[in-house]
Amino acid sequence: MGAVPVKQKTTSTAVKSTTWWVLLVATITPVVFGIAMFLNSASLAREALTAELESKGKAIVKTLSMQTQQALLRNDSTTVQGLLDEIDRVEDVQYVFVVDDKGETVAHTFVPIFPAEIRTSNVVPNGSAHIQAKRLNYRNSGILDLAAPLMLGVMGEAHVGMNITEGLTPLMERLQRRTAIATIIAILIEAGFLYFTIRHFVNALNHNNVRLRGTIAELETTRSSLIQSSKMSALGEMAGGIAHEINNPLAIIDGTAGILRQVIDNPSIDKAQIKRMATTITDTCQRIGKIVRGLRTFSRESSKDPFEEVAARTIVDDALALCGERLRQRGVTLRTAGILADLTLHCRPSEICQVLLNLLNNAHDAVETQPDRWIGLHATGDSNGVTFSVTDSGSGIVAEIRDKILEPFFTTKAVGKGTGLGLSVTKGIIDSHGGKLWLDIESPNTRFCVWLPRSTTRPTETPTDARTT
Repeated sequence: MGAVPVKQKTTSTAVKSTTWWVLLVATITPVVFGIAMFLNSASLAREALTAELESKGKAIVKTLSMQTQQALLRNDSTTVQGLLDEIDRVEDVQYVFVVDDKGETVAHTFVPIFPAEIRTSNVVPNGSAHIQAKRLNYRNSGILDLAAPLMLGVMGEAHVGMNITEGLTPLMERLQRRTAIATIIAILIEAGFLYFTIRHFVNALNHNNVRLRGTIAELETTRSSLIQSSKMSALGEMAGGIAHEINNPLAIIDGTAGILRQVIDNPSIDKAQIKRMATTITDTCQRIGKIVRGLRTFSRESSKDPFEEVAARTIVDDALALCGERLRQRGVTLRTAGILADLTLHCRPSEICQVLLNLLNNAHDAVETQPDRWIGLHATGDSNGVTFSVTDSGSGIVAEIRDKILEPFFTTKAVGKGTGLGLSVTKGIIDSHGGKLWLDIESPNTRFCVWLPRSTTRPTETPTDARTT
C-alpha cells in the first residue's frame, strides 16, 4: 500500500510554545490599546483644556483691558499694578503685564524682571479690536498668551498668560491612573478568556492525538495484514515449485535409503559407497532445510522485528530457494553472478526477502510467454548502501503506465492472476527501511532497482539516477 510508518511527534512542546506566544500577544494587545487610548484621550484633554483656558483668559484680559484703560486715562499706574496683582492670584494665571503704545512696560507681575522675549512674542496689529491668542514656552511650561488692545492699540496692550501645563498635569495624572486601571482590567479579562480558549484547544488537541494514534495503529495493523496477505499470495503462486523442490530431495533420500538396505544385506560391505550415500543424504537434507528455512523466514509476521545485520547473499539465497524451482520449471534462466559474500546491510531480512520475491515473481510473469526467458538478480554496494537490481528479458514498461505501477491494486495481469499489491507493498517495505525503489527507464530490458541503507542511521543522500522514474 506504499505505507510508511508514521513517526509520532510529541505536541506538548509545540502547544506550550504556541500558548506562550498567544499569551504574549494577548498581553501586549491591551497594553498597546491602552497606550493608544491614553494618547488619544490626552490629546483630546489637552485641546479641551486649552479651549477652556482660552475662554477663561479672554474673559480675564477683556475685563483687565477695560479697567486698565480707565486707570491709564487718569495716569494711575498704582491702580493698574493693583489690578495686575489681583489677577495674578487667579488660578491658572502665570503672568499679567501691560505695555503702552510704544511697547514700554507700564506694569507687570514678573519676578524679578520683565523678560524681553515675552514683550514682543504676541503683538496685536494696530487698529485691531480683537483679542489675540498665541502659545508660548516660558520656563519649560506651555503658556497661552492672550493680548487685548487698549483703545484699539492707541494706549497699548494688556496681556494675560494662562499656564496650560500646570492645568494639564493633574488631569494627565488622573487620566494615566484611569487608563492603567482600564488596561489591567482588559488584560485580566483577555487572559481569562484566552486561558479557557487555550485549555479547550489543548483538550481538543489531546483528543485528536489520541484518535490519531488509534488511526495510526489501525493503519499499521492493516499494513501488516496486507504484507502477510501479499506473502501468502506469493507463496500460493510458488507452491507447486516449492513442493517439487522438496519432493525431488525426498525421492533422492528414499532411493538412497533403499540402496543402503540392499548394501547392508551384502556380506562384503563397500564402506566408500556407504560414505557416498550418507553424504548424498546429508546434502539432500541440507537442501530441504534451506527451503524450509526460507519458508519460515518468509512466512512469519516480521513488521515488528528489530533490524539486524545480514548478508545480501543470504537474503538472495532465501528468495531463490522459494522461487528457483518455479523459474526452472517454466524454462526461465536465472542469472545471479557477482554478489559478494561480505556485502551486508541492516534490515528486516524477511521483508527484504519478500521485496526480492515480489520483483522476481513479477519478472517471471512478464517473461513467461516470451521465447527468450531470463531473469537477472544482482546486488552491489558502497559505504552508504546496497543496491539490488532485478532485470528480465522484457523490453521495458510503456510510458503510459509507469506512473501507475506503484499504485495499490493496479495490475496489468489477467483477471484472477494478480492482486495489484506486489509493487505497492514492496515500496512500503522499502520506504520503511529508508530506501528507494525505481524503474530504470534507460535499461534496454525491464529493470527494477532497490537501494537500501547499510545501517539504521539514514544517510543524508540517497542515490540519484537520471535513468529512474
